[in-house]
Amino acid sequence: QICFRTFLFLFSIQNLSGLALPKTIKCRSCLSMKTATLEGNEIRKPLEPFGDTVLVKTYKAKEVLDSGLFLPNASNSTPNRGKIILTGEGKKHWETGQMYPMHSKVGQSVFFGRYDGLSIKYNGEDHILMRDDDCLFSFEGDEPQLSSMEMHADKILVKIQKEKEIVKASGVLVASSVEARKGTVGEVIKMGPGKIAPNGKSFPMHCEIGDIVKFRDFSAEWLDTDELNVDGDEYVVIKNTDVMAKW
Repeated sequence: QICFRTFLFLFSIQNLSGLALPKTIKCRSCLSMKTATLEGNEIRKPLEPFGDTVLVKTYKAKEVLDSGLFLPNASNSTPNRGKIILTGEGKKHWETGQMYPMHSKVGQSVFFGRYDGLSIKYNGEDHILMRDDDCLFSFEGDEPQLSSMEMHADKILVKIQKEKEIVKASGVLVASSVEARKGTVGEVIKMGPGKIAPNGKSFPMHCEIGDIVKFRDFSAEWLDTDELNVDGDEYVVIKNTDVMAKW
């Protein structure tokens, strides 16, 4: 492989001397250029995410937290957090051409669904290519904590309401009527600014912090991060459109 400038130089020498052109010489500037690899294969230039795509360098949860808490399943869990390395320029509306601004920023630590995005090996390390909308929230440090979480777009953080047991007159404990609705009712703890409309303004959110909401079955991303659940509470992330009622 010979770069174009080196080829021209050697071609002129060949015409004068009659020597054969080498096949593997590179000029000094080519040798100084950093190469990139994808799935172990060298690619001609670094990745450039397109549209609303982001490139995230993933990592797994710590097995031992700073507080000394041991997480036995951390090493076997699927990565669901990472740091944003690159972002696209944003997504354009298919009809108006309006550019939707990116909520994700380079350098942010983000949390995402375990089955979102496309896992790749880039420059020998684990990364994920995903849409900007797949990022649930950003946070400070290596592990998410409630105090530093910032919800993205139309995402809502909900603390699940605990079920109450009902005691029949006979003294037998039975599951309450809430059993059928397990995990779909909770208190709004944090919210994003809303999804961007084609006119550049945010769509209004259906609820406010402190509201109790009922959301669709199977729509929530459950957070099993121990920093959020040390007090026994459970948290989920839902979208604004998943909210069915509030009170």
